[in-house]
Amino acid sequence: MNGGFYRGKAMAVTMIQVRTPQEYADLAREAEREGADAVGAQLCRIPRELRTKENLAAMFSCTKIPVYVTNYAVDRNEGLAAEEIAADILAAADAGGALLDIPGDLFCTEQYQLTKNARAVEEQRRLIDRIHEKGKEALMSSHILEFRSAEQLLAVAREQERRGADVLKFVTASNSEEELAENLQATALLKKELKKPFVFLSC
Repeated sequence: MNGGFYRGKAMAVTMIQVRTPQEYADLAREAEREGADAVGAQLCRIPRELRTKENLAAMFSCTKIPVYVTNYAVDRNEGLAAEEIAADILAAADAGGALLDIPGDLFCTEQYQLTKNARAVEEQRRLIDRIHEKGKEALMSSHILEFRSAEQLLAVAREQERRGADVLKFVTASNSEEELAENLQATALLKKELKKPFVFLSC
């Protein structure tokens, strides 16, 4: 792995969704004081005109713990081209972000956020290469938001890994006790089969 985000163990990450750099800094410092291993910055919540090089650098340097950066195509990013979102991701890496989130459907939007479009996949790989060149790590995320079996999740993880991601992330749903139980089994399988760290969320 190429950066300093993952510490070889489960991590407590405080995700921050605010409208201004100052609000972010206040909450990031509080998270650090309370023992968080890292903080997450959702840049899509902050107006783009406030995401200057100077503001991002001040945000990401206000704590000593690493920063996980997401920049999804929602909220203040609605209507932006994929290339603009990618450029903002790279700017966040330059400003001190340690782990950069690449949606699995960046450059070709698809329902389950893992595009099969060959051109888009190649663009994702190039973006991840550029993140690595900056000495940072890339996470690939797929917000599926439906139940998936352990085997299906493993296939998603393998594909994210194939595209060059250092950390793998998938978000599903659990609609019954049986599905929740299978999610626990899936976590065990993923831990056994994957060599890279992963984030598995289910709502």
